Amino acid sequence: MLVLDSLYNESRYNNFEYKTGIKGFYKGFNYRLHFRQRFFSYTNPLNSSYSKTGQNENFLGIWLNQYFKDSTRVFGEIEYLLGKSDIKINGEFQGKWLNVGGDFKSVSPTLVQQLTYNNTLRWDNPLTSLLNVKSITIFGYTSLKIKQFILRPSIDLTKISSYIYYDTLSTAQQAKKDIEILRAGLGFDFRKGNFSTTNQLFVTAKSDENDLIRIPNLFMNTRLAYNLLYKKKLFIQTGVELHYKSGYDADAYMPAIQQFHLQDKQEILGYLQADVFADLRINRVRVFVKFAHINQGIFNNGYYASPGFAGMGRTFEFGVHWLLFD
Repeated sequence: MLVLDSLYNESRYNNFEYKTGIKGFYKGFNYRLHFRQRFFSYTNPLNSSYSKTGQNENFLGIWLNQYFKDSTRVFGEIEYLLGKSDIKINGEFQGKWLNVGGDFKSVSPTLVQQLTYNNTLRWDNPLTSLLNVKSITIFGYTSLKIKQFILRPSIDLTKISSYIYYDTLSTAQQAKKDIEILRAGLGFDFRKGNFSTTNQLFVTAKSDENDLIRIPNLFMNTRLAYNLLYKKKLFIQTGVELHYKSGYDADAYMPAIQQFHLQDKQEILGYLQADVFADLRINRVRVFVKFAHINQGIFNNGYYASPGFAGMGRTFEFGVHWLLFD
């Protein structure tokens, strides 16, 4: 009796790409015009009908940027795939007190989403059956300084149409309804004497009735640091960094297609990770040391990065940055 206890998946992808263009200055605007061309081939040794050879894509793009006398700035960029409906547009206005911007994308399905063939998963989604994934985002952020405090509130809203995802069986599917994601953030910085702290908090809400995009509702980063100068030559900054995200049903990893897919069997619990660090600098030499996940084993033994995959345990890291020239 033959029992298959292994999974076989093989695909070969070759890619060659180049980009050329011009840049200059016209009527107060800095500009860049470019042409980008990509040649690629995709071969599946198990089934030649799931292969694409001799493929090429041609992109045209333009970038504009202008600074005004009051130090405000406006810039924008467009890139278009000739012969298809793929396009990327983004722009932003950076003012003295408020920055606002947005972007729009229309992107073709990936090769894996279109064609997959191995000994466990197989599908053929031609371009006529899978629509372009479209997304539009608008955002705004600012920075407010109040004495020794700096507040950095931000907000962005994203709407996604025809979202492509992998279901609980790891099969590519396309959402029929639009998905909206609202993310509000607040940065908080404080400095007094040798002590400083930098904090960032994000709260996310979404209109996704089928829960196709899995995101923690709460995400936080905090850095507490103390600076000191030893014998007027050695600068030292030491402190602790805290990272937290709330629990959620994170996507699981499928090795057969090297993609993440939906799962409802294991919730990734919320977890707080603490890293202790020290940065040292003398002249042109910089040294850093970090004791990552130092709190492992205090309240529990660790966390899961995704279902079945444990997060990094307690580790010691160090590095040296030495400029050998003035």
